[in-house]
Amino acid sequence: MTLKLRFIFLILIGAVNIDGQRSSPGAEYHGFARVNSATSRHVTISGSVPGGTCNNWLGLPSLPSYVEVGDLDIPGNQITIEAEINRTTPYVGGSLYAGDIVSKHQDPVNINYLLRPNSAEITTADGVYHITPPICDIQLNKTYHVAMVYDGVNLKFYRNGFLMSQIPVSGNLFQNDFPTRIGLYKAMLYNENFIGYINEVRIWNVARTQAQIQTYMNSSLPSPATQPGLLAYYTFDDLLNKQGNPAWDGILGGSAALNQTNPTCASFVADNDCCPVLSGTLSGNTICSGATGLLTFHSTMPATQPYTITYSDGTNTYTQPDVQDGTPFAVAVQPTATTVYTLVSIQGTATCPATPISGQTATISFTNCFCSGSLGDPVVNIDFGSGSNPGPALSVSVPGASTTSNYVSVTGNPATPTPLDGDYAITNNIPSNAAWFAGSPDHTSADGKGYMAFYNSSEQPGEFYSQRIDNLCGETTYQFAAWIANAVNPAVLAGVQPNITFRIEQTDGVLLGSYNTGPIAETAVFTWNQYGFFFTTPGNVSSVVLKIINNSPGGTVTMGNDLAIDDITFRACGPLSSASFNAFGSTLTQTVCEDSWAMLYGTVSAGYLHPVNLWQTSTDNGLTWSDVPNSASLQLKVTVPVTGTAKTYLYRMLTAEQDNIQSPSCRVLSNEISLISDAGPVLQITHDTSICAGSSLTLAVSGGNNYTWSPAAYLDNPGTANPVATPVTETRFLVTATDLQLCERMDSVTLSIRPDVIFKAPADTALCVGNSVTLKGDNDPSFSYSWSPAGSLDNPSVANPVASPAGTTQYIMHVQDPICLATADFPLTVKVNTLPVVTAARSNDIDCLNGISQLLATGGAAYSWSPAEGLSDAAISNPVAAIDSTTTFMVNAIDSNGCAGSAFVKVVVTDHGKALLVLPNAFTPNYDGVNDCFGIRRWGNVTIKEFSVYNRWGQKVFDTRNPSECWDGTFNGQMQGAGGYVYVIKAVSFCGNITRTGTVMLIR
Repeated sequence: MTLKLRFIFLILIGAVNIDGQRSSPGAEYHGFARVNSATSRHVTISGSVPGGTCNNWLGLPSLPSYVEVGDLDIPGNQITIEAEINRTTPYVGGSLYAGDIVSKHQDPVNINYLLRPNSAEITTADGVYHITPPICDIQLNKTYHVAMVYDGVNLKFYRNGFLMSQIPVSGNLFQNDFPTRIGLYKAMLYNENFIGYINEVRIWNVARTQAQIQTYMNSSLPSPATQPGLLAYYTFDDLLNKQGNPAWDGILGGSAALNQTNPTCASFVADNDCCPVLSGTLSGNTICSGATGLLTFHSTMPATQPYTITYSDGTNTYTQPDVQDGTPFAVAVQPTATTVYTLVSIQGTATCPATPISGQTATISFTNCFCSGSLGDPVVNIDFGSGSNPGPALSVSVPGASTTSNYVSVTGNPATPTPLDGDYAITNNIPSNAAWFAGSPDHTSADGKGYMAFYNSSEQPGEFYSQRIDNLCGETTYQFAAWIANAVNPAVLAGVQPNITFRIEQTDGVLLGSYNTGPIAETAVFTWNQYGFFFTTPGNVSSVVLKIINNSPGGTVTMGNDLAIDDITFRACGPLSSASFNAFGSTLTQTVCEDSWAMLYGTVSAGYLHPVNLWQTSTDNGLTWSDVPNSASLQLKVTVPVTGTAKTYLYRMLTAEQDNIQSPSCRVLSNEISLISDAGPVLQITHDTSICAGSSLTLAVSGGNNYTWSPAAYLDNPGTANPVATPVTETRFLVTATDLQLCERMDSVTLSIRPDVIFKAPADTALCVGNSVTLKGDNDPSFSYSWSPAGSLDNPSVANPVASPAGTTQYIMHVQDPICLATADFPLTVKVNTLPVVTAARSNDIDCLNGISQLLATGGAAYSWSPAEGLSDAAISNPVAAIDSTTTFMVNAIDSNGCAGSAFVKVVVTDHGKALLVLPNAFTPNYDGVNDCFGIRRWGNVTIKEFSVYNRWGQKVFDTRNPSECWDGTFNGQMQGAGGYVYVIKAVSFCGNITRTGTVMLIR
């Protein structure tokens, strides 16, 4: 079936004139259809269109808009108010603000009568306010007939002829002098204006019955002047009281208007859209033992789904929520025999009471579909293979099979393209279609890769699958079974249900057996169901033909009938065979220790003339089986080998006629029993470790039930899981544990004795006054430490604290091994050396007569002067200073203890002494930023006349008068070789002309 959307419109209204109005007064029509959010009860209406047409209505477009008819009092304890209405705009504040239809009130304590779209309200003479209980609100743009009736016993509210709500009331009506209004009450304190259209307003001083209300609720009143109890009657082609009493003719107020067209007048439906009366039936299915019993509810008066169904099995009553029309649901308690169920009630919504039902029953019937004895391994197991889509055609995936349907190659998930009517696909998921459970997997695969055969049934019923089955045994009963799923989703389509017949024929066409599934119901979720039967082959028959026939039509006219098939099997069926570890009962599992034995017991019921048995075993959870040698007897003793690990051995007994025991197609299987090899408990034991000499350790083992330790001489209790061990030398303790089956397992733990700890003494150290030093504990950092005195230490609890003593101090280091708790104390002396006294002096200041000055420092063993520029050697005690400006020199001195001191000396250079030219004696132009260029470092107070450099051949390679320039070791862009170069400097100073010549070394 290919899903197609079909819409059928059924319009049930009166005759329609060319102007779109309904027929004139007196024309009879019957209304029962409705378009609403809930399906509900309906009645048959006879009569004319109210007011004759749909364009004689009172229009109330906005606040205020109304018709006032004067002080129309209703005394006593009987009243009926009727009107037809169509509200066109939303309202806020609750149902009380749906609008005043007919009002003679001011507030709840002052009401003669008040009719609203959802309620009826009065005040009785004792001053008590009464309102009918709440119901569902009206819908906008829908025409209703509403009525209130007070009969002295009950105040009732009717809508569309149905009694929607009532409340017990007694006493006379309260009287007031307010004018009666249609559309809006007199006080106008709140916006209670009914916005929309009103017609057929009738005010009675009698209590009319429901039948009287229904008779003329959608037609004009005949002969209104003669109607008993009718005080006022209005159709709004004018404002006259058509009952005849002019005292209550109307007056328009606000924006109200006459002769307005109600656009929904012609679609009036006499229904109860709050609480419909429901009806329906139940049907049951026919099942095999172990299958799911299903009931299906069929509504005969639809309402908004889902339903809540109450049903009984004759003993208990059950409630089933979320029931969809035509969708099966599983019964609460699965029957064990054919059971009759009774439909008790139907509920459409939670706010409406359930509708009681009587006389509707359904039966879930049982049939003997499958073998009641034992089955053999499948002779064939047609699972259609597995893999990615597309699956191969049927003739490839199942050799020997054929189909009348057209093969479609599908890919993806959901699979596409969608098979059309008469098509099939071999697929690992249901193909794409809005009406199918698209994407659902096959019956057995856990990874979603297993194939199934999917059929979109053809329009004509008939055979769609055929296959020859070979290698059967004669005179043998076989069970045929197949899994089928209805692929149609009932939430989308209530389609035709598949109805399948299976036929097993001889190759010459002789029928051996058949089975009909009946209608395969749609389910709320994709569900696989197994169907099957058994048949017996004649003695000379080893091959049969399977035929699968669909008895239901498919196609676009009768949509549905789409199904999937999987896991078709043929299995030998024979006497009931069973296996046990108990000769007198069913014991399916037994545990024994390794290298011990167990006895297997088999039983076979009557059925074979000459039965023969054969036991088989499996060590891979039943994937493969092997024959047990010499195992033809019903009792068999088996021994469990030693493997060191727990292992499960499955056993089963095969039974067949004596000539067929070696034929897998002819023998039946017992149930499987499990022999579990117990290799003993799995132990968790203390790891090998070491302990201190003379100490103890509690050993720990778990996983067993009883324990025995050895050697016992060093244990306080060798029969517990946690003995205390006190070895004197390295010892291996062995434990033997048993489990509940008394199977043993051994393990061991070795305890060694920790060697004595040897502590190291820390070394003395020294520092200069004012400095700090890190003390070195010189032992394992995992030990615990305590130093004293602690006052001059940053942390006395660490292995290497920082000491800052003011003077020479002896510290004591206390060290302890945290495992065996051995301790030691060691002294450590920190000597504090004083700082050296350093002096600095000069021989003279510098002027034109004294171009250098001798510096001298004392008090240290090593010296460092700064600034170093202008000094002959900054690392000696007495360097010569040749400077051209006054400079203060600092000398740092370090004594033999490594302690440092400093001093300062100032060398003054007078104005007439700035004639020194300071030049380096070598340079290295390697472009490392250091000494790359030869030039005069300090010119002093001179004017340069010439600064030239010559190579060894007398060639001038550099010349400048700019004191900021220097020679970079090149000439005409070429690097010059290493060696000595002569320079000539001529300058003028205050001290006279200066000529300097010399040699500078170019080093590469």
